[in-house]
Amino acid sequence: MAAAIAFMPPAYRPRKPAVATAASFGVLMFLSGLVITGIQLYYTIHYLKAVAAKTDVSLVAQLIPAWSRPFMVDLALVAPGLFGFTGACMAYSAWLLFNSNPDVAAVDTFPFPRRYRTYYVQHGLLGTVIGFVIGFANLDVRNDQAPIVMLAALSAALWSTLMAIALAYFFCPIVESIYQKTLVAVDRHQVGADPLDALDRRAAQAATALSRLSAAAGKADEALSAQVIADELFKLRSEVASTSQNLAFAERRIATLEKDLATSTAEVEQLRRTARNTTEAMSSATSELAAIRKQAAEWDARVQAELMSLQGRLDTFEKVHAHDQRERRAELSRAVKTGAALMERLRRSLED
Repeated sequence: MAAAIAFMPPAYRPRKPAVATAASFGVLMFLSGLVITGIQLYYTIHYLKAVAAKTDVSLVAQLIPAWSRPFMVDLALVAPGLFGFTGACMAYSAWLLFNSNPDVAAVDTFPFPRRYRTYYVQHGLLGTVIGFVIGFANLDVRNDQAPIVMLAALSAALWSTLMAIALAYFFCPIVESIYQKTLVAVDRHQVGADPLDALDRRAAQAATALSRLSAAAGKADEALSAQVIADELFKLRSEVASTSQNLAFAERRIATLEKDLATSTAEVEQLRRTARNTTEAMSSATSELAAIRKQAAEWDARVQAELMSLQGRLDTFEKVHAHDQRERRAELSRAVKTGAALMERLRRSLED
């Protein structure tokens, strides 16, 4: 292969103090979102009951704590739910970093799931639909509370969409940047390179070590040379072992690539055979179509000939029939004339 391939991903090292701070903030967001969601659910249920019973909806606020009333803006529960879910994702990702699992930082949307923006926007639209359904379900225009109900439903619809978009495209990207650039550090020294390149470097290092070994053996005394030789041999053995591991990894990678290449070659050959069979089938169909067209042309010629022969016979029959009619008419005319003459003679004879 011409280009070098990185077989090992970068190593991520968490920064524990920053992770602890982010985890605390995430837990705080999750708990506050959970509490607000529970109160909002209680408020929504009693609000819908008040709308159905056509009682004063402003009295529903008296059922919940005063500090939570400003947060009761989304009857569909989407806004507090998404807020709490965002905090849960932050806390869970920080927990994974604490438990020696820093590789999760390799996900491009860390600490959130992939395609989370799409899900956030979809939930915002769902909250909008639920808000309009709440507003128009039991709406009575003759009721004095109809404007209040409509405004509350519109507020729920707008807050659901606004919170979803703000979290997905403003707050969460900032959290992604903080988590990926502040909470973890990339150890660039552990980024793996091509094992073949590493093998070349190890071989060059082994050759250099052997050269140093030869120079040291020529200049030092026997005891020192033996110690140096032992050290150099130990280093050389370590380098050879590391080189052997890299070579084995490279061989496994090459075997995998060869297997994939063989699979791709078999698939290409199968496609070629399918294409040849299709071409042969099309050729056979074309030949059969040409034969059918030829037979149709022959039958058409025969039918035309038979029609022409039948037309000739019909013309001859019509001519003969017309001649017979003329002959019969002439005979009938003569018979009539003869009968008239006989009748005239008979009348005259009777008169005489």
